[in-house]
Amino acid sequence: MADSINAAKILIIDDDTNDLQFLGSILQQQNYKLYLADDGEEGFKRAEKVLPDIILLDLVLPGINGFEILTRLKKSPTTEKIPVIIISGKTSTEDFEKGFSLGAVDYLTKPFSASELSTRVFTHINSSKVKFELEERVVESKQLLQLVGHDLSNQLFGVKEILEIVKEDKEEFLKILPLIDESIKNSLAIIEIIKDFIFIEGKRKEWDLSSVPLKSSIESVLKHLDLNYKKKEIKIDFSKVPEELCVLVHQQSFIQSVLPNLISNSIKFSPKGSKIDIFAKENNGEVSFEIKDFGIGIPKETQPLIFSLKDGDITRKGTEGEVGTGYGMPLVNKFINAYGGDIKIESTEGKGTTVTLILKKGSPKEVRI
Repeated sequence: MADSINAAKILIIDDDTNDLQFLGSILQQQNYKLYLADDGEEGFKRAEKVLPDIILLDLVLPGINGFEILTRLKKSPTTEKIPVIIISGKTSTEDFEKGFSLGAVDYLTKPFSASELSTRVFTHINSSKVKFELEERVVESKQLLQLVGHDLSNQLFGVKEILEIVKEDKEEFLKILPLIDESIKNSLAIIEIIKDFIFIEGKRKEWDLSSVPLKSSIESVLKHLDLNYKKKEIKIDFSKVPEELCVLVHQQSFIQSVLPNLISNSIKFSPKGSKIDIFAKENNGEVSFEIKDFGIGIPKETQPLIFSLKDGDITRKGTEGEVGTGYGMPLVNKFINAYGGDIKIESTEGKGTTVTLILKKGSPKEVRI
């Protein structure tokens, strides 16, 4: 944190040359990057262009005074969140109250010591950064709730589809009952996965990785997606995935979220009667795992947004009108990063999409039963 604060940008708006030299000499010693303006109008323009981490603002300026500049800074969406410290020889209670009411975070009266200036600047830059990180965390938590809904919907929709098929056939229902029971367990597991993920995002616990057999994991996922791909008469070939090949991942999230999202996407965007090829190979302690479909592909303009939590509205309907939320891939990306792996997507509209995962290789001897 200290290094990032020392590299922070500070804008000083003051028309007094002696003050500028004094402030500059103190702050330059701490490796801050300084920007100067000697009147209010120039200061406001610089603030919008530079987006400093903090602004030191004198109240007595030529043209527009400090209070007017502070008002404009706090009204502008570009600069409203930048902390402003007023530096002034004015010491009246009225000036103090006005400065704080307009949005200043602090008020330094001249003269002041070098240590006082340094402490106030450091404190407010640090507080601003912490506040920003907390706001980002809140936004991310809300988005994760949407992700929970996405994966839970996948499980529960599968149960609904099964019930629609077997509701007139009690014998068939009894055969399918174990699959329904497993889907319910999977739904509960997804809730636990997200709870774990939130802890990990907060760096309060380590991700528990284990060796997971790739081929049997694919088989398990395909059992739950059986209705989806058979209804569209899609052939899924994973014969080129070696039997003993294992990947080092978090087992629950990989089998309950990563694989279902990737494979169901391929099914969703593949035309009826198409095929999906799944490959895997080991190379220098890593596993390259590919899922290749020959479907409608991803538009070039939306490809950079695939992993963005903020762009869930880029979702599209599948080839048979299947709907989604657009939040599946951001969650997959987060999990792959948590495993210490990588994910790449290559897609051409009208020709299909290939998703490649690069994961650490696991050991068959360390598979948890």
